[in-house]
Amino acid sequence: MAQITIVGDGPGGLSAALFLARSNNQVTVYGTDATVMNFAFLNNYLGVDAISGTDFQIAAKNQVINAGATLLDQEVTSVKAEGSAITVETASDVHSPDFLILGEGKQMPIAQSLGIQVAAGEDDVVPVDQNGRTSIENIYVIGRSARPTRSQAIISAGEVPPPHWISCQKLKAATFRIGTRHQRTSGGANLTRGRDAVAFQVSLRYIRRTQT
Repeated sequence: MAQITIVGDGPGGLSAALFLARSNNQVTVYGTDATVMNFAFLNNYLGVDAISGTDFQIAAKNQVINAGATLLDQEVTSVKAEGSAITVETASDVHSPDFLILGEGKQMPIAQSLGIQVAAGEDDVVPVDQNGRTSIENIYVIGRSARPTRSQAIISAGEVPPPHWISCQKLKAATFRIGTRHQRTSGGANLTRGRDAVAFQVSLRYIRRTQT
C-alpha cells in the first residue's frame, strides 16, 4: 500500500484521490476548497442532473471519503524533495509520502518552491510528460498547473487496476479522459463539452505484488 499525498481538492485532485483510494492506497488530500469549480454550473453530463459547482464539490468529496481517502481542510505550507524522499509540511503536521500529486491550479506556490514552475508565454506552467510526471522523482502535477489553457471538470472514463495490483512496485500509468473545455460567460464559468474535447492523462502508480 502506497502513501500518497494530494495537494488540491478541486476536481482533478479529487478524481485522482478516488481512483487511488479504490486501488487500496493510503490517500490524503489537502485543500481549502479554493477551486474555481465553485463558480461553475454543470449541465452537460449524460445521466447527471444539472448541478452547481459547489454541490458537485460536496458530492465529489463525499464519494472520495467513502472510497477510503482522507480529506483535510488544511493548507500545505512546505514541500521538500531530496532524491526519492518527499517531506510535506502543514501548520500541524510533517509527513513523508511515497508519492506527491500537485493539483494547485494556475497559482502554484509549491511547484514554484520546488523549482519546477517555468514561464510559458503569458502563463506559468509545470513541464510534465504524458503521464503527469515532473522532473522530480515521485512528484506529479495535474490540471491547470500543467495545462494552463485547459480546465478539467470531471473524469468521464477511467481504468482501474484489478485486485492483484497494488501500489509501490513497478509503475504503470492509468489513463483518464476528460471531455470538457472551459468557456467564460457573463454569469461566471460555464463548463461545456465541445468537439475539441481534451484528453488528459494522469499517472497513477501501481506495483504488481510479487507472487511466491
